[in-house]
Amino acid sequence: MATMTGRRLSRAFILLLVIALALTTPAASASTLAATPAEIRAAIDARLAQLWPVVQTKEANYLAAHGHYWQGLRTHRFTLPADGALVTPDIGALTPTDQPDPWPSAITTINLEMALVIDVYDGPLGDGYVASVWVMIGGRVWMRSAQVGPETWRVEGWHEVTLETP
Repeated sequence: MATMTGRRLSRAFILLLVIALALTTPAASASTLAATPAEIRAAIDARLAQLWPVVQTKEANYLAAHGHYWQGLRTHRFTLPADGALVTPDIGALTPTDQPDPWPSAITTINLEMALVIDVYDGPLGDGYVASVWVMIGGRVWMRSAQVGPETWRVEGWHEVTLETP
């Protein structure tokens, strides 16, 4: 008789456990759903607001020392961060051949949800630089850019880009 009661209790316990899991699973899975493209871009914008002062300090110091702005190669050379995943930059200490000064460690030692690139220009209106971010969301590549200098047309909001392959 004790065995039968034990089985009934086990079945009742399993049934309660299944019901409890069924009731809690939707709430738990809602928090683990993938972020929307807009949420990923908003998270990147928030991260950029934190990193922008690091870039500006690097640029100001480089300009004062060398008379022109600093160029930063793409932080993620082999794999573009995708869908909000945090990826450590793989640029290491690589630099352009004419500017042997790497990215600040404040950027290369943290996980980022986007790749960063700094391009410099010497245009008819003067010198400046453009900071662009790249991310893959749902298999599509998105970018945006900010700039410092006289050529304000170089600023671009979030937009999808098509990458050409050779």
